[in-house]
Amino acid sequence: MTLREKMIHDLELSGCAPRTVFNYVAAIESFARFHDRSPADMGQDEVRAWVEHLQGRGLSGSRLNQYFAALKFLYRKTLARPEVVTFLSTPRRPKRLPTVLSSEEVERLLAALELPTYRVLFTTIYATGLRITEACALETGDVDAARGVIVVRNGKGSKERLVMLSPRLLEILREYWRRERPRAPYLFNGRSGQPLHPDSAREALR
Repeated sequence: MTLREKMIHDLELSGCAPRTVFNYVAAIESFARFHDRSPADMGQDEVRAWVEHLQGRGLSGSRLNQYFAALKFLYRKTLARPEVVTFLSTPRRPKRLPTVLSSEEVERLLAALELPTYRVLFTTIYATGLRITEACALETGDVDAARGVIVVRNGKGSKERLVMLSPRLLEILREYWRRERPRAPYLFNGRSGQPLHPDSAREALR
C-alpha cells in the first residue's frame, strides 16, 4: 500500500468527508512536489521550509489551516511521527466587521420577499434578533401579546428565553395570521405544514 493509499484509508477511518480527504491528499501531494521527495523521507526541516514557502505566497488563514491540518494528520496519524509537526500552530484569522444594512436597505430587502411567510419571518428576525432556526420554529402560542414578549423555546441548549414584542411587530403578525392562517401550531409553515425549514428561508433571502 502506498503512502497516499494509507493516508486516504486513515482519513476515511477517521470519518472525514470526501471533500476533506481530497483536500488533505492534494495538500500533501503539493508538499511532496515542492521537495521532490516522499513525505515519509522528510522531517521537520522540510516541513518548515514548505510552511515558509506557503506563508510567502500570502495565503489566507483558512487556506493555511487546511495545509497545516493535512500535515498534522499525515505525521501524527499515518506516519506516527508527531514530533515533526509539533511546531505548527493555527494561524489567526483576521476579525472582520459585519456588513450593516441601513434601515432603508432593510426595508427594500424585506419588500423584495414576495411570499408573506418569508417577508414576515425575516421582519420578525430583524425586529427581535432571533436566530433563523428559532424564528422558523415559532408557534402561535409563543407570541404573548398581553405581556409584549415572544417566548423562544428553541434556542441553544433548548433553553427558554423572552424577547421583546413591539406593538408594530404584533400588528404585522396579527395581519399575517388573519391573511395566511398558518397551520397550527406553527407560525411559519412550509408546504408540508411542518415548520419552515431554515435552509428554505436562507435560499429565499439569498
